[in-house]
Amino acid sequence: MKTDTVKEIMRDLIDLPEKQMRRDIDRDDLHALADNIKANGLINPITVRPVGNRFQLVAGQRRLLAMGIAGIIRIPCVVRDLTDDDAINVMAAENIERADVDLIDESNFIKLAMEASSADVSGMAKRMNRSEKYVANRLAVAEMPDYMQTFLKSGELKLGSALLLMQIEDEAKRRLWVGMAIEQNATERQVDYWIYQHKLGTLPDAIRSEDDVPGAPASEYKQDMFVCAVDGKEYPAGDCTAVFVYKGNISTLETIRREIVAQSEPPVLSHI
Repeated sequence: MKTDTVKEIMRDLIDLPEKQMRRDIDRDDLHALADNIKANGLINPITVRPVGNRFQLVAGQRRLLAMGIAGIIRIPCVVRDLTDDDAINVMAAENIERADVDLIDESNFIKLAMEASSADVSGMAKRMNRSEKYVANRLAVAEMPDYMQTFLKSGELKLGSALLLMQIEDEAKRRLWVGMAIEQNATERQVDYWIYQHKLGTLPDAIRSEDDVPGAPASEYKQDMFVCAVDGKEYPAGDCTAVFVYKGNISTLETIRREIVAQSEPPVLSHI
């Protein structure tokens, strides 16, 4: 069995790849790792590949950055001659199996890796030893607008709900319902029902006030409004909630609504 040979390479000769799995790395975590490396040495060397007269990192980004913090200039490395595709395979194997890989970083990496290698979903799934659904979902995440990726990263929006909400094609309407999902801490089942309503064409849009100025900055707009299905009045979207009603009870709900509206109307006074 062939054993990798470890050699020391000067830190300033090692470049980070353009397509990195990890974009956001906790600084406190890096400093803790740096302290551990100073105390115990580097247990697992990083992996690099030669590119011209320099070297490119393939695996071990956290370790490399931590050694920089620790002031170590000679880096223990395993040097492998790898093609671009081979390097991507090693990066995927090194990082994707780790539980702490960020969903957004992973998704963007998969998209870039597929573009670089012209791989399709099936090919990338085999490369990663993942299901095609897993890869397709990550590609969908990579295509999501920044605000949705931000909510996914913070945990305010769950992956299943985000994938469902992407079925709303209109950006303004989708942004509104993403906000509703977060505001109401909606379950995936609730969001699935919203999308069912969307496909039926019954998912409400926001209503702008008549005195809104077209083209004005967003901060000058009044809050988005919904029309209440019970009393027919407009209320701020954030104060509204979605409820489930069996379609057989719609006529009963409509009867109740008419009664509430009638009771809220001022009485008509007759003149004698």
